[in-house]
Amino acid sequence: MGKEKVTTIRVLESTKYQLGEYGKKNETYDDIIKRLVEEVLNEK
Repeated sequence: MGKEKVTTIRVLESTKYQLGEYGKKNETYDDIIKRLVEEVLNEK
């Protein structure tokens, strides 16, 4: 699989802070969002 295209999403600074607080050490925002999406989808 080739390298995926990177995009930008706008979030409030407070949301970015919350994501950072939820994230684990050395985890990217992309990793955090993917983990959150997986957790939500697995609850269904």
